[in-house]
Amino acid sequence: MSKSNKTIIYALIATLAFTIFIIPILKQFKNSQLPLYLQLRYGFAHYMTLLFPFTFSAVFLFKKILLKLLMLTLSACAFLFLLYTGSRGGALAVVIEAFMILCLLSANYKKFLINIISLGVLAVAIVFTSYHYIPQVKNKINQSLYSENLTSNRDKIIETRYPIFTQSLASQLAGVGYGSVAYNQFLLDNKAPTNQGGMGYSRKSGESFYNNDEPFFLNIIYNIGFIGLVLFLSAFFINMKDLLKDIRRGKNILNVGIFVSSIGYFLVYCLFEFIFLDIFILYNILTAILVKKCLSN
Repeated sequence: MSKSNKTIIYALIATLAFTIFIIPILKQFKNSQLPLYLQLRYGFAHYMTLLFPFTFSAVFLFKKILLKLLMLTLSACAFLFLLYTGSRGGALAVVIEAFMILCLLSANYKKFLINIISLGVLAVAIVFTSYHYIPQVKNKINQSLYSENLTSNRDKIIETRYPIFTQSLASQLAGVGYGSVAYNQFLLDNKAPTNQGGMGYSRKSGESFYNNDEPFFLNIIYNIGFIGLVLFLSAFFINMKDLLKDIRRGKNILNVGIFVSSIGYFLVYCLFEFIFLDIFILYNILTAILVKKCLSN
C-alpha cells in the first residue's frame, strides 16, 4: 500500500477516535440548550457510520496484535457512541457494515462463524449494558419495541409535505432547488401545515422554519427531482462496480472501507436520516483517486 493511502487510512481512524473522545468534551464548552446526546446525534452520528468500516476492517488487515485490539476497542466505542446518541439508523447501519466486513475479510467459513458469534456476543453485551445505564438508549429501544410513534413523527411529515413537493410535473422532474433555504421557502409559499411536527425555531431571526428531517432519498426528489435521483443512483452503482473490481484485485482498508461505508451510509442510514449530497461528492472523488492509482499500478 502506498504512503498516501496509509496517510488517508490513519487520518480516517484518527478522526473517528477524535469524534468519540474529544468532541463530547469540546461540546461541554458550547452554550447549547440541547442535551449532549442530541448535539452528538445531529452533528456527528452520521460520521460514525462513515468512519466505522475503515476502523473495523483494520481489525482484520493490520498485522500487529496490539493494533488489532486497539481497532476492535475503537469499533466497540463507535457502536456505543451511536447507542448513546439514540441514532437507531446509525446503529443499524454499523451492524450491517460489520456483517459485510466479516463476509469480505473472514479467511474461511469456519472463521466467519467464529467471528460473527464473537461479534454478536460483544454487541449484545454493549446493548444490554447501555440499556441499563444510559436513559436515552432505554427510551429508544422501548420506543422501537412498544411505542406507536416508531418513526418520531416522520411519517406525518412525509404525508403532509410529499404531496406539496410533487404537485407539479416540473418539481417532480427537476425539484424545487438544492438546500434547506429552498426547501423552507417552497413550503412557506405553499402554506404547508405546521402542526404535524418537523418544525424548528431560529433564535437569531425569531421565526419558525420547516426543519428538513425527511430521509435522504426523499430529499433528493425534493431538491433535484426524479431526474436527480436517477443520476445519483447511476453514479452510486458505477462507483460500487469500480470498487468491487478493485477489491477483487486486492483487499485493503481503503477500498473495503469505502465500499462498505457507501452501502451502510447511503443505502441503510439514509433510508431514515437526512444528509446533503456533499459527502457523496467526496466519496466520488475518493473512489476516482483510488481507481486511478490501481489502474496506474
